[in-house]
Amino acid sequence: MKISTYPLTVAGLLCLLVTSSLLLFSSGKASAQKIYASSQANQVNGLCLICGVADPNNAVGSNENDYSTFNISLGLPGVSVEQTLIFPSASTGSCDSLFVGIGSGNALLSVSLFGGVTVQTWNGNTPNNDLRVLSADIVRLLNNNTRAEIHLKPGVAFDRVKLTLNSGLLGLLQNFRLYYASKRTITPPPTPVITPAASGIYRGESVTLSVSPITGTSIFWYSSRTGVNAIALGNSYVATPDSSTTYAALALRDGCPSPLGFATVIVAQHRPAAPNASSLSTEDIAGKQTLQVFPNPTTGLLQINGEKNLSGGIITLIDLQGKTLFRQPLRSNTIQLPTSIPEGTYLLQVYTTDHRRLATKIVINR
Repeated sequence: MKISTYPLTVAGLLCLLVTSSLLLFSSGKASAQKIYASSQANQVNGLCLICGVADPNNAVGSNENDYSTFNISLGLPGVSVEQTLIFPSASTGSCDSLFVGIGSGNALLSVSLFGGVTVQTWNGNTPNNDLRVLSADIVRLLNNNTRAEIHLKPGVAFDRVKLTLNSGLLGLLQNFRLYYASKRTITPPPTPVITPAASGIYRGESVTLSVSPITGTSIFWYSSRTGVNAIALGNSYVATPDSSTTYAALALRDGCPSPLGFATVIVAQHRPAAPNASSLSTEDIAGKQTLQVFPNPTTGLLQINGEKNLSGGIITLIDLQGKTLFRQPLRSNTIQLPTSIPEGTYLLQVYTTDHRRLATKIVINR
């Protein structure tokens, strides 16, 4: 069966997380409390007596309108000025966003002015190896192009962010300013609960898998336990697998993914023939191996004897008119029939994972 897939691989999901975050970023709103850097460190690399960071503590705390200033001369080989803003605690998960306010002495800003500035997150004294030159994909201009803000989603634990200005790449940038650093944590959505969690169908049939709506999320569906290559988007998915398949669902909110939820669809390749409409004789189980069940008659609880573990097969209960009253995947050799099935004589069939059909007559006495 051909399935249309969404281009959402692991890399694609990361792209989607960034895109969703940028939408949040551009709105200027967040669903989490801001935590600001509470301390700082700064230094000059290379030989420059007049280089340094003026008013470095202005970049610490929640005041987003005062700033430190990077003083550096153009064209000094091997010289750079850096300032590290440190948070009171490390981030706790992959859903943390990092915002850094920046500016300059230039009357109007453009992203290209910041080509000599790099940003990198750290966790303690360990760099996260995510050094970036400031560019349009992580910088947004604000206040009629007089201020700017960096937005990153590191995806790993971090407790500080370092901004570095390189003298050799200074260009037209005048008096680089660092206003603040803040982080925001978004709680991941809960794991989607798929219903039915387990179902059995015959090849060519379909089953609708659904997830109860989770506020503010989009639900992505996958046809594997690894969550690679999304096949659908929405709160439900109609599955028509050619073979037994485990499906997964992921909820995404503000660029933050949930754990995967799972459901299994067991597929039998051939629908069994309906029994004789007037009686259930030995003809009804011709061509099938006989099941041994106990007790028979039964009140509804049955044990299949003489067989190895039948887990993964499909069990069906068929009445005298050939109607299937009960069908589900087998988890063990013990079967509990629903109490809603009335007393009477029925054909019980099991289609095994090795393509055998087993059958027997049973009598239900409540």
